[in-house]
Amino acid sequence: QKDVYPALVYHVARVETSNTKTNTPTNSFRSALDEVTVQFSVFGKTYTQVQSIAVILRKALDTYTGTNDGVIISGCFFDGQDDRYDEDIKVYNCFVDYKFRIVNN
Repeated sequence: QKDVYPALVYHVARVETSNTKTNTPTNSFRSALDEVTVQFSVFGKTYTQVQSIAVILRKALDTYTGTNDGVIISGCFFDGQDDRYDEDIKVYNCFVDYKFRIVNN
């Protein structure tokens, strides 16, 4: 099977929460907000190709707020980028991290 580029994959790298002192029948000390770090990995045959996709991601996600499938995102923020070249397979990589602030219902 031949690899097709460019390619984009993502995974949840970390979920952080903070405890609260507010106890109600509906939250039982649940945090009102989770901070979820998602890493997007972009792969391409040229550096320009992966950087172009990283820019599209940033325009779409940085400072995003909204509701998707019932998940309330109170904010999404760029959290860093790491660019590499894999000499073995001749592919450029761009790893871009975003932090999503998710409201717990």
